[in-house]
Amino acid sequence: MTSVISYRNTKTDFWASLDAGRNAIVCPCCGTHMSLQISASYQLMLTREASVHLNQQLEFYRRTILAVERVLRRHNSTAFVDPVKGSPFPLEERLVSFKGEFSNPNGTAMRGLLSKLDIEKLDAIVQKWPRLREMEGTSDKSAERSKRMTSQDLLQLVQMPTLTAGLNVIVFDQPSTEDVLARFKPVDILHEIRQQSPGKEPIPVNSVAQYLLAHFPCIMRYCSYLARTDQPVEDECLIRLLSILLVYFAHQATGTREFTFGTHIQLRNWHTVAELLTSYHYVSALQDVFPKYVGHIEALTSSAQDASGDDDILKLGSFDNVAKFQSWKDKVPEFEKVVLYTLDFACSGPMTAISEDAEIVVRRDNKKETASSPFGMGSHGYPLLG
Repeated sequence: MTSVISYRNTKTDFWASLDAGRNAIVCPCCGTHMSLQISASYQLMLTREASVHLNQQLEFYRRTILAVERVLRRHNSTAFVDPVKGSPFPLEERLVSFKGEFSNPNGTAMRGLLSKLDIEKLDAIVQKWPRLREMEGTSDKSAERSKRMTSQDLLQLVQMPTLTAGLNVIVFDQPSTEDVLARFKPVDILHEIRQQSPGKEPIPVNSVAQYLLAHFPCIMRYCSYLARTDQPVEDECLIRLLSILLVYFAHQATGTREFTFGTHIQLRNWHTVAELLTSYHYVSALQDVFPKYVGHIEALTSSAQDASGDDDILKLGSFDNVAKFQSWKDKVPEFEKVVLYTLDFACSGPMTAISEDAEIVVRRDNKKETASSPFGMGSHGYPLLG
């Protein structure tokens, strides 16, 4: 006989629990009360739609990190430097340069125009940095050149703002990330490479460190040098950089599951949600779905003020929270649609068995629907619908 789960509360209903005196949502599976006034009573989870956007962003970011390593390798190899200063061949120098390019005004203007499309300008950024052989040298000139680069510079290059905003904060909130960083401690790798001699490859302390040294040799050698200079013993920028490499690439060395955004990705709090819903890449991805919201966020000029100042905030035990919040969100077009498109709310109660053939009675837009259970598992993390 097919069991039936009565499901009477939806995501939309959940907003009402902001007010004191309003009934909390009751999880239909385990009976746990869920209220927006009690953060421990619920979990914020990504929807499948949001995960699709973030997985694309994640793939772009991984490729960008690999591109940074490639640019650094070229910067540190003389094989990619063309030292030619002229040509023995007779050339019409008013028209053709010794490199074989049109040197007339139109040719020069065309090169300049196309070069502007290199928006990220990784090569131009790295060209300002000292080469590894200069940093690891012993001359006064080498010491002077090495002062032009800091661990903050290296971290900034790897954390491209338009790709990391919203992404890294969620990834580093995940229990799986905590497990990776507990197993392969970035501070241990940093301490180890700090002891190595200048100009020599750092000795790997484990299989993951060995993988990083093999696939990111330039980044790791820059880390090695910067870890030995007058930096703190546990340089925060280098630890963050190594943590990023471990989280996004450790699976290549260990054979473990690659991190992706799935249906059980949690967001630690509403501050994380705020970062995601105002991040460049995610907001841009919503252009076709919520154009009014995107236009509102992207507007360069606005008279909008922070509605939740010290004198006007949501308060525990208040009966006015819903009214206040409603007045604030009314100022942002498609606010609720964007939030519910991005978030699922799930109970944080105990595990409860759900039979694999269970049917779920749900309510969407006040219409009753019945669906088969997508879970053959407990109810912990079971998302609200509607």
